[in-house]
Amino acid sequence: TPSLLGGESPFAKAQDAATGALQGRIGKLEQERDHLSDQLALFTARAAASTQAAAQRGVELEATSKRLALVLEMLGAREEEVEDLRETTREQKQVFEQQLES
Repeated sequence: TPSLLGGESPFAKAQDAATGALQGRIGKLEQERDHLSDQLALFTARAAASTQAAAQRGVELEATSKRLALVLEMLGAREEEVEDLRETTREQKQVFEQQLES
């Protein structure tokens, strides 16, 4: 707004300066917002990938646990067979020794 003397008034100059400063601040804040939005998208994608990987590992862990349980069961059965064979061997040895003594 021109003053009566033909120049811009000090109030108008101050207002223009304040407006320029605010517009500059708005520009910086918009850049920061855009950067943070990009970061949010990146971290959201990483979180989704991590969640999916964790779910897959959970499935793999469950399958591995089932296989482990089966192997432990089979091992227990084999240990029983070995113990039965040892007992049978001891009994046969006793019978053989008795036959040798008589």
